[in-house]
Amino acid sequence: MFTDMVGFSALVDRGEREALALLDEHNSLLRPLFAAHGGTEVNTTGDGFYVEFPSALETVRCAIDMQQALRLRNASHDGPPIVIRIGIHLGDVEARDNSFYGDAVNIAARLEPLASPGGICISEQVYAAVRKMIGCKFSRVDAIALKNIAGTVNVYRVMMPWDEGASALRDRFASVLRGKRWRNLAIVAVLVLGGVGAIEQTRFLLNSPPPTLAPQSVAILPFRRLGNAPTGEEYLGVGLADALIGKLSNLHQVTVRPTSAVLKYDVSNQDVLAAAREQRVNAVLSGTIQRANDRIRITVQLVKTSDGTPLWAGKFDEDFNGIFEVQDAISEKVAASLIEQLSGSDRQKLARRYTDNVEAYDFYLRGRYQWTRFNEEGLARALDYFKRAIVLDPKYALAYSGLSDVYNVQGALGFAMPRTVWSKTREAAERAVALDDSLAQAHSSLAAERLLFAYDWPAAGRQLEKALQLNPNLTQALSLYGYYLQTQGRLDDAIAASRRAVLVEPLSTLANIDLASALYYAGRYDEAIAAWNRATEIDPAANEGWFVSVQAFERQAKYSAALDEARRTIAVAGRTPFTLPALGYALASAGKREEALKIADELEVMWKRHYFPPTVLALLYTGLGNADRAFAWLDIAYEQRDAQIVWLGVEPQFSPLHRDRRWLEQITRLNLVARK
Repeated sequence: MFTDMVGFSALVDRGEREALALLDEHNSLLRPLFAAHGGTEVNTTGDGFYVEFPSALETVRCAIDMQQALRLRNASHDGPPIVIRIGIHLGDVEARDNSFYGDAVNIAARLEPLASPGGICISEQVYAAVRKMIGCKFSRVDAIALKNIAGTVNVYRVMMPWDEGASALRDRFASVLRGKRWRNLAIVAVLVLGGVGAIEQTRFLLNSPPPTLAPQSVAILPFRRLGNAPTGEEYLGVGLADALIGKLSNLHQVTVRPTSAVLKYDVSNQDVLAAAREQRVNAVLSGTIQRANDRIRITVQLVKTSDGTPLWAGKFDEDFNGIFEVQDAISEKVAASLIEQLSGSDRQKLARRYTDNVEAYDFYLRGRYQWTRFNEEGLARALDYFKRAIVLDPKYALAYSGLSDVYNVQGALGFAMPRTVWSKTREAAERAVALDDSLAQAHSSLAAERLLFAYDWPAAGRQLEKALQLNPNLTQALSLYGYYLQTQGRLDDAIAASRRAVLVEPLSTLANIDLASALYYAGRYDEAIAAWNRATEIDPAANEGWFVSVQAFERQAKYSAALDEARRTIAVAGRTPFTLPALGYALASAGKREEALKIADELEVMWKRHYFPPTVLALLYTGLGNADRAFAWLDIAYEQRDAQIVWLGVEPQFSPLHRDRRWLEQITRLNLVARK
């Protein structure tokens, strides 16, 4: 990349002091952006820069950020503007004497003067590398002969957002005049007078999201991995983001999108501002990470969502043992950029570490990465990594919390028999709380064990309240609190808690499914179906909450819709113990008893082969009108500590059992509130 200030020589002629002050401001604005995109400043050219980057994509992203930053700076200053041209080329170079040489360097230098003031010119090689990964459009310039370069070079201009807005405005104005739509002419005239910047601001305000829980909110995207990352180190980008999310989530003045919300941006072509707007946050943190042996190189940039203004940028090249200091520095800079004044308590929270053992921390990051996969293989690997972290640091509370969470999920989803993991999840969670009573995750882990396996409702409630007091935006605790309120029959409160979780994580499929579930248990079936539909709009492949729509339709005697929904889900997810029971119940309710009985037989065979939550079979036999088999399976569910049985009191599908004396016995031993 080559850059050059437009009109700098003329400015020097008018006054050297003013020109040099402007040059200093130019340098201070642009240099952090180079670092944020992995760039290395090779040389300065007086009023410009010569910069090398690890990829064409990062170079163009940096160039766009530079022009956006300068445009915003000029709009807020009365003095001379800072305007630059940028030229970018991709090619092989020769390194010599701390610089680079060759035709590739010369081409980049020749492209820079071809850019318009405030513009970017790129070669065809750069265009081919980035055209599908950049949100901007491109305008081709005819092949041009460059000085001292053999042949011609195909050149493209990057169309900046304000360029496209001006072009669209001109087109609309011309269309109005050609069509003689005079009534609209006054509107167009106002837009012309207001300027393209006003159009962009209006567009953003019209599309602005509702306010979040705190005045400031931020999304921390997975760091993009540069170079050829060794196999097994894919966790680094997600791991660093997760660590920063954990640190900043301790500050109540800032709402931080959880790791689960940003995982989908763990891609090489992530669009940072698009992600920020999608996540409905004020600011977004992104960066790159590269590890070579024991060295780690991190670049990071915090920008405003509304206009892409850089708030802070930094570059770190450290020994991996210095990773804690890097995290401390990043989290404090981000917090200082978002919060007007950091208290001493805030700084202590940001600087807090849960282990001083770098190797243990590395295993913890690997465990967290595997945990996010949320499948049987990923959970098994996470378990191994958390155990290794604990061996290296037996006082690592976060690792114990992670260990407990794995056991909780394995038991709840049927990857392991709940009774076999119950004591393990309890011991790990209690150890985490004993080691660090101020750790919200530890209390959340213990609450999960109390709720899903121990059926100790008062203890579960206390632990969840403590977790949310320590971190009001801990999504795991918010979800569990919603479940707890559902099981206790506090359905209006459960709906409110689920709505809060959606506010914290608006694009979470699970949060929206949890809301749909709360509405379903409250008997608000149309609203439950609508919430489920919102979840599938976010993720069309979502299947976790399919039962909400199937059973809500069935409760309304809309059997055809219930059957269609169940069959659609089975076509996608297969015939599993989680997809078949609701289909069988709907078939039985629709009078197709023989088909429902075949599903019951199929599930009985599955049970003999491997464990799955017995409550689902109790549900199916209830639909078939076989109370004896239903209660027999509920007995098994209680003995196995099946997590699904905790909803027994509020599940409307069990209503046919309510007049049986055995129903009261089931509810009493679980100390649940029966649905009225």
